[in-house]
Amino acid sequence: MIFDYETLRLIWWGWLGVFLIVFAVSNGRDLGMAILLAYFERVDDILPNISHGWRILQLWLMVLGFFLLSAWPLPGMVLLAVMKAALFFVLSAFLFRPLGFCLSARFIQRTRKFQLVLSGIALLTVWMLGMGVGIIMQGVAFEFELQSGRLVFNGLIDFFSLYAMLTAMLTLAAFLLQGAVYLQYKTVEEVTPDIKPLILMTAMSLILVFVAVGFWSFQLHGYHISSLVDVGAVSDPLQKTVKNGPGLWLDNYGHYPVLWGIPAGVIVCAAFSALLSYLNKAGTALFFSSMMLATIVLTLGVAMFPFIIPSGAYADHSLTVWDASAEAASLQTLLWVYMLFSMALLIVYLIRRR
Repeated sequence: MIFDYETLRLIWWGWLGVFLIVFAVSNGRDLGMAILLAYFERVDDILPNISHGWRILQLWLMVLGFFLLSAWPLPGMVLLAVMKAALFFVLSAFLFRPLGFCLSARFIQRTRKFQLVLSGIALLTVWMLGMGVGIIMQGVAFEFELQSGRLVFNGLIDFFSLYAMLTAMLTLAAFLLQGAVYLQYKTVEEVTPDIKPLILMTAMSLILVFVAVGFWSFQLHGYHISSLVDVGAVSDPLQKTVKNGPGLWLDNYGHYPVLWGIPAGVIVCAAFSALLSYLNKAGTALFFSSMMLATIVLTLGVAMFPFIIPSGAYADHSLTVWDASAEAASLQTLLWVYMLFSMALLIVYLIRRR
């Protein structure tokens, strides 16, 4: 089946959302538990439950990330160029995390300081991921030269932006809740009384921070395409007009009020996760905490669509779904190759489970 250019762009935008949701649910669980190494004295109850990365799932995420960079070359280039230091740290943390857990489990009686180091690295990784989201929503300082089309970066990234720090706090609370609920689900009963108050406090903090981010978004300068866009044309970020103003990130919610159910779902899922955890229904609580992470990602996606990376230097040069993708033939080829790879990986997974 051959898809038209608009459909292919929407499909790959959807795959970007799937990547972020699966990453948040799986790695949020592991990073959240890693941060909790500093909370518990008996870390021997935690380490066996921190996966060294669901191997097949992590391989799938890595390959999907590669395909997404190929499908969205311009956003990938901006991220790699602007946030290369932060991305290098985050990727290094993910690559060396399995080795750290292996050494920690081997020398568990003598490495309390080492546990604190692992917890600190996980905390910093989550904080940088959350700040990256806030920085992108405020606009990245880049533009294209009109004559040559060369990508130019203007100014430094404001890593100390209050809004970015607020999104970092939200990410930290979400990952901590996911990790704590999963830990309750997997560990022995002796750990559960210690973790219930933490889950309740984390859920309440998450709801408060999420509401604060929402109210701030009413004043935050957002972006909106104000000109006609040919959704089937060759990618060219310079062929549109974008207006920038307070509250525009909530424009999609204003046009389709039913979408407000998505951010409302974040609050509901967080509350139900804490309640079910208190009632010792950790499995169901884990489902709701995972749904909470998924709705946070969907809230962000709905708010920003069709923007992928807005330009804080020159709004008209922002990268959107309609003008930042690879060409249609490349998207079509990438889609079929990726689907074949996913099917092969699924077959390997099913065979290994037997």
